[in-house]
Amino acid sequence: MPSEARSDLERFFLVRDHLPDSDLIAALEAKRGLGRDDYPVIPMWNAIVAGVVFQHESIELLQRELSRNPSGCVANIPKAATRTYLRAKLSC
Repeated sequence: MPSEARSDLERFFLVRDHLPDSDLIAALEAKRGLGRDDYPVIPMWNAIVAGVVFQHESIELLQRELSRNPSGCVANIPKAATRTYLRAKLSC
């Protein structure tokens, strides 16, 4: 299948499954330690990756996609990933 014929969800799974992020995930989980786990590291990371793969221009567009797309559940992306939380975590 040509890459341009892939669906967004297929591209997301391809990126997620081949991204060398295990060291990053381990570091984020270690930093969290025994703190609150309202937003688990892996689903939140998946949400960030999905925002890049789906080419959303804003956190609001990513949030809208996650709330309307039932496939997000399959991708282990929390629908409750709030705009405020994502904006705080993604701002540099």
